[in-house]
Amino acid sequence: CSSLVFQLTNESAIYDLLRDISHVCDYYFVYFLLYVGPVLVVSNIFTMFILSRKEHRTPYSLIFIVIALDQSLSILFIDIQLWSSTYEFACGVICLACMVIFDAVLHNVYPLLCAHASWLAVIITYVRLRHLRTKAVQPTSKLMMTLCFTSFALITITSIPQFTSMEISWTEIISTCN
Repeated sequence: CSSLVFQLTNESAIYDLLRDISHVCDYYFVYFLLYVGPVLVVSNIFTMFILSRKEHRTPYSLIFIVIALDQSLSILFIDIQLWSSTYEFACGVICLACMVIFDAVLHNVYPLLCAHASWLAVIITYVRLRHLRTKAVQPTSKLMMTLCFTSFALITITSIPQFTSMEISWTEIISTCN
């Protein structure tokens, strides 16, 4: 537990305090996300519905819709994984195969969705600031969707090393099921 800023040994009181805070936050975050996660997904779907209505449809709202979609999918993926690991529903070959595939997809897609939502926030801030400073016409929906897809393509391309570094190994069913 050291960094460039300070050195911290494993026997210090600060290290113990930070470790305890980390354990408590991990514990409560799981239960918080288990029950608040579905509410967040529903509220993001509601936001997408409102922003897609004709009177609210602008080029900027398209990016907000994509951000809400990114966040909904990432929360939904994590929530499904937490529900399945917290409450072991079934233990069969089909369920295990599905969960292994789901975990592999989650491992690769979750960082993409989070990074895409972050970059979309940067893009919308830049486009809006440029629009306000230059008093230019409002950007078109086609430009905004092109920026959305281009940013997702760039994030996907730069994540190729992450995709290729994942290792899938077989384990016996008896070792995973009680």
